[in-house]
Amino acid sequence: MDSVSVSPAVIPQQENREWLHLVADAALDAIVMIDNEGRISLWNKAAERIFGYAASEALGKDVHALITPQRYLAASAQAFSHFRTTGEGAALGKTLELYGIRKSGGEFPLELSLSALNYRGNWLAVGMVRDITERKQADLALQQSENKFRSIIELSPVPYALNDLQQNVTLLNPAFVKAFGYSMEDIPTLSDWWLKAYPDRKYREWVTMALRDRLAKVKQEGTEFEPLEVNICCKDGRVRTAMIFLANLGESFNGTHLSILHDVTERKQLEQSLRKSAALLKQAQEITRVAGWEYDVAAGKMEWTEEAYRIFGVPTGYDLDDVAQDIELFFAPEARPHLMGAFTRLVEQAEPYDLELPFVSATGKSKWVKTTGRAEFVDGSVRRVFGCIVDITGRKRAEAKIQGQFENIATINAQLIETNKQLTQAHNQLLQSEKMASIGLLAAGVAHEINNPVGYVYSNLGTLEKYLADILSMVSKYEEAERLMDAHTQEIGAIRQFKAQIDLDYLRQDIHSLLAESREGLMRVKKIVLDLKDFSHIGDNEGWKWADLQQGLESTLNVVWNELKYKCEVVKEYGALPQIPCLPMQLNQVFMNLLVNAAQAIDSKGTVTIRTGQEGDRVWVEIADTGRGIPPENLPHLFDPFFTTKPVGQGTGLGLSVSYSIVEKHHGKIEVHSEVGKGATFRVWLPVKQENIPQA
Repeated sequence: MDSVSVSPAVIPQQENREWLHLVADAALDAIVMIDNEGRISLWNKAAERIFGYAASEALGKDVHALITPQRYLAASAQAFSHFRTTGEGAALGKTLELYGIRKSGGEFPLELSLSALNYRGNWLAVGMVRDITERKQADLALQQSENKFRSIIELSPVPYALNDLQQNVTLLNPAFVKAFGYSMEDIPTLSDWWLKAYPDRKYREWVTMALRDRLAKVKQEGTEFEPLEVNICCKDGRVRTAMIFLANLGESFNGTHLSILHDVTERKQLEQSLRKSAALLKQAQEITRVAGWEYDVAAGKMEWTEEAYRIFGVPTGYDLDDVAQDIELFFAPEARPHLMGAFTRLVEQAEPYDLELPFVSATGKSKWVKTTGRAEFVDGSVRRVFGCIVDITGRKRAEAKIQGQFENIATINAQLIETNKQLTQAHNQLLQSEKMASIGLLAAGVAHEINNPVGYVYSNLGTLEKYLADILSMVSKYEEAERLMDAHTQEIGAIRQFKAQIDLDYLRQDIHSLLAESREGLMRVKKIVLDLKDFSHIGDNEGWKWADLQQGLESTLNVVWNELKYKCEVVKEYGALPQIPCLPMQLNQVFMNLLVNAAQAIDSKGTVTIRTGQEGDRVWVEIADTGRGIPPENLPHLFDPFFTTKPVGQGTGLGLSVSYSIVEKHHGKIEVHSEVGKGATFRVWLPVKQENIPQA
């Protein structure tokens, strides 16, 4: 009894204290007594357990400061002030739900019952306190469960309805309103629903009895509710077919009843359509040569139409099960797994199939058949499966023949495409060759036209040089005669003045320099003309001949020098090369293409290096640049016709293709090495000797 203490100042009598101890210890709820100063004068064991304070910690303390949350302090102080003088208060005799504070500092919900006690003229407040934390948690969990349940119902595509024990409709989800058109205002009670959904009295009575029987069976046998299929009259007058499921949600949901109305109108219509279609199909099969079959899943029995006997090769009326225990044996071994797998999925999962399979009839004839399978639902499960078998042997043979012809045409077409590609390549190479021939012809014509004036200018310069030598000799003679003419002062003075005016001494020196420079310029023009003639080889039959490759390189350099001189420094590293049999003009075209490509690969300033050498019975010519380089993905396509990385209109993509063909004609090869950003190197290998050289 030590845990219950009573302030002796309030109840001094020993017998009263013992009596209070007994009462307090017997109480399951906390008993807290407060004197007229607001101090705690009684604190039992339950109060210790609920609030966490021992009696020694609570007695004599201000109850508001000890266990009352801050938000209640003002109202509590005001109410207590009124109570201490009058013994009256709004909370007396009532049960309140409030919050208290434990010694640990946490708030918790409590239930408080207050009563007043007048002891010797002083009003005491006695409070009975009960911790309702668990109850609150249970209420919250129940509320959350109800909210979740209602949310599921609201979002469900299946019509749901709830009603309470008083037969009031408490919820219709959107799917219900959408399916049948009725809202809560239309059917506030179950009676309203019965009258509107089943307007025919006899049908309504039948529905009522059927539902009662099912509910009674659930109560008696403890089985699940058997759904009932009914026809419901909608608000707009339409009639929908639905499967009704009823469930009592029990005390957790205050005895609420749940009605689930699964709308099966479309399914019923589909089933009717399927039955009609099956009848039409059977008639069509009897008219056409299509074998129909039907398998009753529950009975495990297969039925066939008359046409099936013809396809299977057995007499009409013969029991097919006697011919083969399993129909699959008519099909080729490699086709049986496909057929039986599809049939199993059809029966178990209603998965339709359409198969074309090889087939062997009872008479041993090999055929092809097309077999199909479909399923029919009854009450949500597969009740029967059906399909047809069509002999497609003729079509398959025709398809095989057409496929063979198609493959033959495809082969011929591929050959034509390849031939056309080769012709296109040859045509473009011929155009390139014709273009080069035209350029050569033009170069030869220009060289010939330049040669004529250069010839007579060169000849005239020689003659002029002789004339000037004579004139200058004559001038020297006149200078010697000047001494003899000293007596003729006036005349000799005029001559000497004219001589000084024309600066005869300078003319003597400069006229020789001018003649030398003119002769050098004419020699350069003559060399360029010779290089043009050498490059074009006009006048020759361009047959195979022994030629100096380095001389061809020099001729080509002079021709393309205008492409190189502004951006490239040309470095020559020639080795000793023998003359080789070749087509010089065509090799010059190869060198020209490689040199021009090297120059165009350099953006601003760079170097083009020309090297030559010999290894064994082969010679090589190498042209390297310090340009952009060639990406690795482009290297395999460099010599393909029309492949170019230049912008549209700036390249045909034929230069390297033509060069490759020319080198290949010489039984040589072209090697390429490149690194992006560091340039590219092309090396042409040519044999020193040629066997069976063709004549052009």
